[in-house]
Formats: sequence, C-alpha cells, structure tokens
Amino acid sequence: MKSWKKIALGVVLGKALIISLALTSSAYFSDSEMLIESEKEIRIMANDAKYITLSEENFHSEVLESTEPVLVDFWAIWCGPCRMIAPVIEQLAVDFEGRAKVGKLDIDEHTNIAMEYGILSIPTLLFFKDGQVVDRVVGAASKKVIADKLDALLREDAILHN
Repeated sequence: MKSWKKIALGVVLGKALIISLALTSSAYFSDSEMLIESEKEIRIMANDAKYITLSEENFHSEVLESTEPVLVDFWAIWCGPCRMIAPVIEQLAVDFEGRAKVGKLDIDEHTNIAMEYGILSIPTLLFFKDGQVVDRVVGAASKKVIADKLDALLREDAILHN
C-alpha cells in the first residue's frame, strides 16, 4: 500500500512539473511570435525587434558602410548559448537604438559571411567600426560586457568627431 501511494504521488508531482514548465514556457514566449518555417525548424522572433536581420544581400550596406558602430551576432537556431543570449542582444538593440546598430546573422543561412570572418564557434559577436572588425567576443557574454564594448566604441566615435 505504501509503495502505491509513492507511485501516485510521483505521478501527480510529475504532472505538476510538466504543467509548470508549460506555463513558464508560454509566459516566456507570450511577447514573441512563433513562425514555423519547416517541420524541423521553429524561429522565435520578437514582435518589436530593433535588431537587423543580416543576410548576404544587406550585410555590406548595413554593416560595412554603416556610419554607426555595429554589433553583429553570429548565431544558429540549434545553438543553446545563442538562444541564451538572444534576449540580451534584443535588449541591447533597443538600448542602443539611434546610436549603434545591432544585427543578427544566421550562420547556417549565410555560411559565406561566417567563413569570411573566421567564425569557428558560436555565438560570436563582432564589433564593427567604419567597416572594420575592432573587437570580438566568443561565447555567451553578459549584457554588461557587451554594452561596455559598444559604449567604448561610441566614446571613441565622439572623441574623433569633436
């Protein structure tokens, strides 16, 4: 009788855990729009995204010809650390809007650009100024670390223009 009660309690607790995870997930994605591009791939894009989705078609104009500093996040949908820092990148795009550009480039879709910049692991964040890479962060980094690097580029820009 005691083992039956333990099994029943385990089942109830297991269901409660699944329900709480489902509620947490739906709350996390409540501000996002889910687009299913294929049976195997789900992309989550923020409704009010301020970052630029980079591609081979717009990389030159948005990054290399930019008069503002640019942060480029090289990522892939299957990369756990990339998904982990995605909200940070999206928030930085909002925080630096009008002062610096923030873009995301999917390395699976644009392998030529990733190869051109020697992207060997992801996430990799490249910081561009005047079309040149001036800094790099490999791996998941905190918002403060990334923001400090963007602020430093903006300070350099201000000094040069004054």
